Amino acid sequence: ILSGDNYYLDEPIPEARAFLQQLVQLTRHHPADGDPPSSPITIVYLSGRRAGTEVQTSQWLAAHGFPHGVIFHRPKGVKGGLFKERVLRCLHQPPRRHVMAHVGDRPMEDALAAVKTGVRPVLIAPNEWTGKAHSASQECNRPAGWVKRSTLES
Repeated sequence: ILSGDNYYLDEPIPEARAFLQQLVQLTRHHPADGDPPSSPITIVYLSGRRAGTEVQTSQWLAAHGFPHGVIFHRPKGVKGGLFKERVLRCLHQPPRRHVMAHVGDRPMEDALAAVKTGVRPVLIAPNEWTGKAHSASQECNRPAGWVKRSTLES
């Protein structure tokens, strides 16, 4: 199961793909006011998947139209949150490039790792990106002040 042989079963998140494609296009053709043209951003796929399955992940990303990027998978025996925190800390320090944001759907893993390293967390509501309806219990577990995606779109 952890070998990567079943990654082909994963469904892409169309909004994630569109967001990354647009981000690459915007940064490639529209530098900020006053800034000289710069090279495209580097997309980093930081995953809790087990190390050793990067080839399968790369193939899956390409097959589903995601932009090329650097892939980091967690080493065996290292918890996902700690792994993500370590990599974000390394990537966010000079002379490396600035990390714009860390997107994830796990508050105690993704968002916490981002906050601890000074990176902007972008938290996707669990199951919200799948397009599946929420149950009443899921609605009750949302943090105070949470704004539903459908509210933002209207």
